[in-house]
Amino acid sequence: MPQTEGIQNTTLFIDSVSIKDNWQTLNLKSMPAATAAVVKSDAYGLGANKIIPLLITVGCNTFFVATIEEALNARYLTKQAEVYVVFGNNTLEEAEVCLENNITPVLNHLGQIEIWRKALKINNEARLETKKSKAWLHFDTGMTRLGIPKQELEKIRNNPTIVNNLNISGIMSHLACSDIVNHSTNYEQLTHFNHLRLWMNTQFDTYLNWSLANSSGIFLGKEYHFDITRPGASIYGINPQLDQKNIMKDVVRLQAKILQVQRVDTNQTVGYGGTYTVKKPGRIATIGLGYADGYFRAASGSAQVYIRDFRIPVVGRISMDLITLDITDVPEKDSHVGSIVDVIGPNYSVDKLAQDSGTIGYEILTSLGKRYKRIWL
Repeated sequence: MPQTEGIQNTTLFIDSVSIKDNWQTLNLKSMPAATAAVVKSDAYGLGANKIIPLLITVGCNTFFVATIEEALNARYLTKQAEVYVVFGNNTLEEAEVCLENNITPVLNHLGQIEIWRKALKINNEARLETKKSKAWLHFDTGMTRLGIPKQELEKIRNNPTIVNNLNISGIMSHLACSDIVNHSTNYEQLTHFNHLRLWMNTQFDTYLNWSLANSSGIFLGKEYHFDITRPGASIYGINPQLDQKNIMKDVVRLQAKILQVQRVDTNQTVGYGGTYTVKKPGRIATIGLGYADGYFRAASGSAQVYIRDFRIPVVGRISMDLITLDITDVPEKDSHVGSIVDVIGPNYSVDKLAQDSGTIGYEILTSLGKRYKRIWL
C-alpha cells in the first residue's frame, strides 16, 4: 500500500488488479456462458473511463450501462465491444443515437418497441445500411421494475407480429432475490424465463442470446447462466451471497489522516446534538470526511474505523465534512495528528460499513465522494 504522507487528507485507493481478478473469477464461474460487465453509474462510482479499458485487457467485450450518456461514453472508450443500454430508447432521438453508434437498446415496454420500430423505418427508408440495428427485449419475470410486464406479454402472445422485424438479438430478465440462495422467487423467475424461452424461440428464425443472471445469480447454478451473465457489484468487491463468506477481492481502501486530537473528560459530549457522552477520561480524534463524501449520517454511533489492527468506534453524529473517533484505547504513538486511519480497508469492508449504515455496499460505492484523492494501484 503506497504511503499517503504529503497528499490530501483523504485518499481512496482502487485496486485495478483486484477488479481484473474479480471479473475473471466470475467469468470462470459463468462458463460456458459469456460474461459481461455492468459499468453503470460510472462503474459503481469508481470510474468507467478507467475500468472499461481495464476489463477489455482481460477479455471482457460486453458492457451494460443504464443511460444513453453512459452508452456513448462506453462507445467512445471501445469501438469493438458490445454496448447495451438498459433504458436508453425513450425517445426517437435516443433510438437514432443507438443506431448511429452501434449501441444495443434494451426494450422494456411496448412504447419503447414502437419507438424502435419507427427508428428502424426511418433508417431503412434512408437506406443507411452502415447503421447497426439490433435490440434486446427485457421481460419482467418478477422484479416489477423494468421489463415488459405480464399484460403486455399477453398482447405479444396474441399478436406475435408486434415483435417482428425489430432485429431482436437477445432476451433478458433480472433476478429480484438472487443474493438469497434459497429464496423461492429465484426458482419462480427461472421457471417463468424458461417458459418464455420456449415460446420466443418459436417466434424467431435467428438465434437469440438469453441472459438472466446478475452477480448473485451466477452463484445460483448453471441453470441460471444461459448465454451471457451480467455481473456488476461483485466485480467491485461486493459480496454476491449474503449468507456466505465473500470470495471476491476487496477493490477499494479509504484512508484519512487525523486532523485534530482532543483530550476529553467524563460526561463531556461530542458532536451535534451532544448525542455521545464520554464515559471516562480519554481522547477524541477528528478526520476529514462526512456525509458530503458518501459516509452516511446513518452510520453515526454504529460504524467503526481502524488504525492498524486497533478497532476504533465512530462516536457522535457524522457531519458533512467531519467524523469523530474515540481513540482512547489506541497508543498515542499510533494516533496523533497526521496518523492514517482505515475508514474502509482489510479489517472493515464496504459491505460491513454498509451493514452498520443500514444500507448495502452498492450505495456505499456509488456514493464515494469526488473530494477524495484517488490512487489506482
